[in-house]
Amino acid sequence: MQYHYLYWQARASQLGFDAKAFIERRDKQPAHSFLSDIKEKLLVLVSKLKREAKPSALEAALSCVQVATETLSQRTAIFSERELLTEAMKHSLIYPERVSQQAIIQAIDHEIKCQSFYEARCNDRGERLLTTPWLLTLEAETIERIERNKGAVPALASLQTVNAFQKEHAPCLPYPMTRSQKKR
Repeated sequence: MQYHYLYWQARASQLGFDAKAFIERRDKQPAHSFLSDIKEKLLVLVSKLKREAKPSALEAALSCVQVATETLSQRTAIFSERELLTEAMKHSLIYPERVSQQAIIQAIDHEIKCQSFYEARCNDRGERLLTTPWLLTLEAETIERIERNKGAVPALASLQTVNAFQKEHAPCLPYPMTRSQKKR
């Protein structure tokens, strides 16, 4: 064991690697995550608003809605008004003043009127769904890219290969395959 350690040290110094300095630098670097970046943006916005004239409740709510939109846009292309409201309420907790739910609802309606959001209704649930022009553009570009590159890469398995695999492994499975798993 001692031999491997000494060999590793010699090899590391040969390559110019200082493990002790590496660990010290690693411990000094602040951890940045997606959420910490969003929190930092919101804090910068809040401190900017603090220095300037005191913002109205609607301006504070608009800030919360914009950050919530950015957060939701990272996860999905379409979201419900309720999801946006919930996310905006979470971001309002960082704000030094109280931001009411009513102000956030007004901010969402304001963003819809300004066409920062596009609105649709879900036929099944009757709920209002929202998306942004940027997300629609991104989705359209993705679909166009998929259509343009269809057939560029050959299939990994043929239908016959999949059927043979399913027949061969079906008896060995602890549970039978569902209809959707068998679907070809």
